Amino acid sequence: MIKAVFFDLDDTLYQYEGALRLGIELGVIKEFSAIIGGDTSQLYAEFKKSWRQLNDEKKGTSIPFNRFLWYDRFLRDKGIANESIAKDMEECYWQKFAENAKPYDDFMMVVESLSEEYNLFIITDGLRKGQMRRIESLGIGDYFSGVVCSSDVGNSLKPDPVIFQHALDLADCRFDEVVMIGDKPHRDIKGANDFGITSVWLKRGVYSQMPVTDGYVPDYTINNFFELEKLLLKL
Repeated sequence: MIKAVFFDLDDTLYQYEGALRLGIELGVIKEFSAIIGGDTSQLYAEFKKSWRQLNDEKKGTSIPFNRFLWYDRFLRDKGIANESIAKDMEECYWQKFAENAKPYDDFMMVVESLSEEYNLFIITDGLRKGQMRRIESLGIGDYFSGVVCSSDVGNSLKPDPVIFQHALDLADCRFDEVVMIGDKPHRDIKGANDFGITSVWLKRGVYSQMPVTDGYVPDYTINNFFELEKLLLKL
């Protein structure tokens, strides 16, 4: 019997990668281009280079999710050691996120009924402070019984089993009493599969064409949240 449903956050409950992320990041650079000095397009290219270097250095940890570090690294690479500007850029990022990010329509059409039947939890990679700001901006927090962020259990990311164990402990459920829904085969699906949790791949967005190799094969695949609602009734 299914008692709880675990959801990934980014690109599962709303679309982040693609137009939204590009628009937010470009918007921040544009607003601060006069202070930093330079063409917006060139500055954005330099920002992405700084971000990739930070990500490569701290790959596999929650550290690259820290938006302040994004902008602080970028500014320092430009020869501008100014934490105040970096903090202002970080806040600008979150303001633009709140203004533009919206949960998927089909998710919003089923989440209330799902929350009445099951305990819903979010399992997300990232820092708690930032991920909670996302959830607040999306206006979905009240539907969930709890949120597990990778930073809660150290610097590991999904599919590390410690994250899923923490979620099971929070939900007070056995592995066979929960279902995991996510868009990323290499993180959400593999993590659930490795733990024996029923995995459901939401096949949409940037990972929809990702090959599902050994360990990434989901127990079920859905294209929208209406299909999830029907699937849960059969489990």
